[in-house]
Amino acid sequence: LVDQDEMDQKSVLRPSWHKLADLAEDVADELGKIQGHYKKKLVLDVREFKQDCADFRADFEKNGPGAPGCSPEEAVERLKRYKNELDVRERKMDMYVAGEELFALRTSKYPEMQRTRKEVGLLDQLYGLYLDVLQSVEANQSTLWIDVPGRLQEMTDEANGFDLRCKKMPKRLREWKAYEDLRAKLTDFQDLLPLISELAKPSVKPRHWKELFAQGGFTLPYDKEAFQLQDIFESPILTFREQVEEICEGADKQLGIETKLNESRETWSKTTFQFGKWKGRDCPILQAFGQIIDDLEEAQMNMQTLLSMRHVGPFREPVQEQLTALSDTADTLELWIKVQLLWTALESVFMGGDIAKQMPLEAKKFLKVDRDFVKLMGKAEQTQIVLQCCANELLKNTLPVLYDELERCQKSLEGYLEQKRA
Repeated sequence: LVDQDEMDQKSVLRPSWHKLADLAEDVADELGKIQGHYKKKLVLDVREFKQDCADFRADFEKNGPGAPGCSPEEAVERLKRYKNELDVRERKMDMYVAGEELFALRTSKYPEMQRTRKEVGLLDQLYGLYLDVLQSVEANQSTLWIDVPGRLQEMTDEANGFDLRCKKMPKRLREWKAYEDLRAKLTDFQDLLPLISELAKPSVKPRHWKELFAQGGFTLPYDKEAFQLQDIFESPILTFREQVEEICEGADKQLGIETKLNESRETWSKTTFQFGKWKGRDCPILQAFGQIIDDLEEAQMNMQTLLSMRHVGPFREPVQEQLTALSDTADTLELWIKVQLLWTALESVFMGGDIAKQMPLEAKKFLKVDRDFVKLMGKAEQTQIVLQCCANELLKNTLPVLYDELERCQKSLEGYLEQKRA
């Protein structure tokens, strides 16, 4: 059963439908009258647009970013302009294609637009990388030289990333001058980074910079706080790559020489003698000196090796001084040990007993030697440090005298014993 409301709506629906159908027929008749005008205008607009596309393509080939003789910087600006113009034309193209489909016309083809869009995409890829490289180089140029060691790895990784992007570009791009310019800029950047790394080493001193300037005929403000990578980039340093590498290699060798020299100085500034008491007397004597003798011989050989090295130049004098100090110490210690051995052998003979009574003159001489030796050993025990002890002028001047006196006492004793045996 149908209620009264539905019956009322049904009675109203049929007239409304007839009214809508009549309106549609009226609109169709009206469109039919004006369709010819819009269709004709569309055909004319498409024809003009095709000519505009052809003109745009010709202008792009002649004056676009890929035109011969166009610098990369100018090409970037041209690329922006042509991209904008291409976007406008592509919107028109989409509108005209939609109009042709609306009027059931054959859709027009625009090969110039397709070629241009493809080339713009390639150029955008190329110059996008080019701009990234330029921005990176510009940012790195402002890096102060003192901050370079901390940024070297970051710059190297960045350059390697650019290089990988460049190698992955389509082969067609490699025929363009812009690609050659980009490749050259990247290569220079990558070649420069190892030289920057070498020059930023702690081993490179002012003398090495001056040596480079003397060979290259240019200068850099390496000693100024404002010294930055831009100064390096703008210099002809790549031309003198071999000289830089050779100078920096020499700097590393010299740092090694300086380090070994300082280690030797440090070691011998702390190496001390061991002392013990002689048979209950309050007289210190040297003990365990065999290792010190061996160490002195090894240290002298090390200094002689440094002197024979090609790059010892700046350190020749201090190395020679250290070698002389070690050599003098070894000579003094050798004499010192001889004196101590003679003294320990004669002390019990001349400090009491029958022989001392039989040889009063020699015993008196030995007593003087004994006093000097005990005094000398007491001062040495206070100093203890090997180089300082052996460099003491009193010790160096006294030891030869003591040795001569002790040898005389030794010969006199041998003569006395020979007489006794006879």
